[in-house]
Amino acid sequence: MGLRPLAGARVDTGEQVRVQQVPWERIEAMLKEQDAEVASSDVHPDQWSAEQKGESKAKMLRWLQVSGDAASIDVLGRSTFRTTDGVRPETEEGRGELVKLARKLGGDLVVWSSRSLGKSEKVVDRPVTSYRSGTISYVDRKGKVRTQSYSDSETTWVPTRVVADEMEFVAYFLDRRSEAR
Repeated sequence: MGLRPLAGARVDTGEQVRVQQVPWERIEAMLKEQDAEVASSDVHPDQWSAEQKGESKAKMLRWLQVSGDAASIDVLGRSTFRTTDGVRPETEEGRGELVKLARKLGGDLVVWSSRSLGKSEKVVDRPVTSYRSGTISYVDRKGKVRTQSYSDSETTWVPTRVVADEMEFVAYFLDRRSEAR
């Protein structure tokens, strides 16, 4: 709905990329409304008139809490994923990944949201270390029996099932720069 297909990489102007979060309830309501709009239409969204597409994009931007003239804001794309990993958009590392992708797409605004999907199992590698030690006896060159102690260890990584929090994320990448042109 209102997404513009990418024709290729856009030029990164080096401008500041803003990252903002919206409540998941807004995303969920928006997606339900969009689905209902498509289901009630006798025409596929690709064949909607420019006016219908513009109205749909304006509604989407309101749900995303993005102000400005909808006609001058490009929706570059959307990313949706589920994960049990610790990287989150609210962390510096997570924000950095969103900013990097926005710059690659040529955007200057990322709107994201998340929700908990509950507990999930995942497989992680855990180290299992075994230790050995003992004494060996041997005969040296002069024929004398000698003893020597030894110890060593070996670590093997074993796949282990663990329970983790699973999260769903969605991010919309926008370009508001055409508004200033």
